[in-house]
Amino acid sequence: MKTVHILNPAAGQGGAMKYRNSGRAYVTAGVGDARRFVAKTLENTCEEINFIVYGGDGTINEVVCGIIDSGSDRAYISLVPTGTGNDFARTVRKAGRKCIEADVLTVDDGVSVNTVNTGFDLNVVLYASRFKQKPLISGSMAYILGVAAALMGRFGMRIRVEYTDEHGKDGVFDGECLLAVAGNGNYYGGGFMASPAASITDGLIDLMIVKKVSRLKFISLVGKYKKGQHIDIKAGRPLKKFEDIIFYKKCRRVVISGINAVCCDGEIVETDRADIGVLPRAVRILSNKDCIIK
Repeated sequence: MKTVHILNPAAGQGGAMKYRNSGRAYVTAGVGDARRFVAKTLENTCEEINFIVYGGDGTINEVVCGIIDSGSDRAYISLVPTGTGNDFARTVRKAGRKCIEADVLTVDDGVSVNTVNTGFDLNVVLYASRFKQKPLISGSMAYILGVAAALMGRFGMRIRVEYTDEHGKDGVFDGECLLAVAGNGNYYGGGFMASPAASITDGLIDLMIVKKVSRLKFISLVGKYKKGQHIDIKAGRPLKKFEDIIFYKKCRRVVISGINAVCCDGEIVETDRADIGVLPRAVRILSNKDCIIK
């Protein structure tokens, strides 16, 4: 199998560049470059290729898009997390398997390997992106500072979410909420376990909506939310302390409207409606000894 190394020098604080002498290394030149490079590489070869991705969730997203664009069944990816949050790599490490045929979420004309979210957490990403530009601030710390900043801003919004659950039953949530997350992976925001019951191999979307609560109540519960202690994984429902404020379903499709934007794998996309589906077993991920969150 041929190996190609893809380095994103803009991910995190430039940590990928210490691997620039690794074998066949391609250094991306900007947004969309990894996607174009991967698609072109696959279109011009009959070999199997393992793309080793040095970057964060956004870089992984681009590589997966390139694989899907090419229509190739000869591609694999391995992860060396050098981004800000590295949340998809956390989920891959947690799965603990040598080769994973992972699902990918579709989001209108794009994809998401990890999560699609809107509301409070989207505002956190906006603030965190500013903090992470400052020296000595890690991805996790930037997110925590982003939470603090977002707490002082607008708190709550009204959205409409139409969904088809895992049994094919249609439903609607229409009301005030603090945030909404469509999860493929377990983590976002540099280690917040928003979707503890999610699986990247079950062909389903973990839909979680946090209803609007006071700032004080949010602060009192955010620690448990970060640790994934808000969902009963075995029962597939919110734990008792959260059952009045969390709406949770495993779904085949989710449509969110009444919004201004969504955050797909850490990247903000302006839209007033997000139609989210699933591509089962869309990408093959190989275990990698460097897939470690430091």
